[in-house]
Amino acid sequence: VTREVANGTHASTSTWYDKTKTSVLGTGTTYTQNYTETDTLYVSSSKYFGCETPKDNWLRIIVRVDSIPQIVLTADNNGEVCAEEDLMIRSTVTSAKTPILYACSGTGLVAPLNEDSVTFNYAIAGVYTDTLKVSDANGCKNEATIDITVYTLPVIVKDVNYTVKNNDYCVGVNGKIEFTTPDYVRYSIDSAATWQASKVFAPLAAGNYNLVVEDSRGCKNHANPETIIDAPIMPVLTLTDSANTRCEAPFNGKLIASVTPTATYNYQLNDGAFQADSVFSALEDG
Repeated sequence: VTREVANGTHASTSTWYDKTKTSVLGTGTTYTQNYTETDTLYVSSSKYFGCETPKDNWLRIIVRVDSIPQIVLTADNNGEVCAEEDLMIRSTVTSAKTPILYACSGTGLVAPLNEDSVTFNYAIAGVYTDTLKVSDANGCKNEATIDITVYTLPVIVKDVNYTVKNNDYCVGVNGKIEFTTPDYVRYSIDSAATWQASKVFAPLAAGNYNLVVEDSRGCKNHANPETIIDAPIMPVLTLTDSANTRCEAPFNGKLIASVTPTATYNYQLNDGAFQADSVFSALEDG
């Protein structure tokens, strides 16, 4: 606060008083004070021969003190979040004259700030400090910070954390997906539509499966889609015989094998060797 006295060449000094006009706060054309609340000052002038301005004529100065905006920051889930998941941070601003200007900074800012909240998404686990700065219509400013803890996602890698087994029976279903290590709270193979605590999913028919795991902090992670393949269809064997017509060797009996579905097969008669030919010739009666 500055008071300048200009009463010609006879002006001497200014005296600063408190609101009761009894306590001298200072002298001179300038008085400096850090105020925390609105206050009233009085300033008198005295000439070189010591005559002071009558109290009724003292200059009254009202110092208005605007409140500093008060900020409270809160975050969902007590400021704990899994990596790659959105987290909402909310602000409550009081003792501020509207309109209020907001400025938010920090790792993972993904949405513009409005008067209530801002969204963050953190790609990497760690502890982050986010800052909100506000400025109100009076030009009063303040800022607040909040610490956010970001947790690592559970690991889910094929042949490291789980295995996939295709169907290998000619008839029936015995596909299997089995989670190994580490231990998680629950497991899903249908995009988290259903869960189970067991690590083993069996028996599984042929099809596509979307694997998800969840750890003790509620963090989830997905694997690439997995496919269980059906085993080949059991072949159907049909035999056509041609009777032996000879009483002694060389015999001329014959067996002809026909198989569906069409594919490449090997054939064995009794305990003999496998052969690619589907015709067994030179057979005697039997």
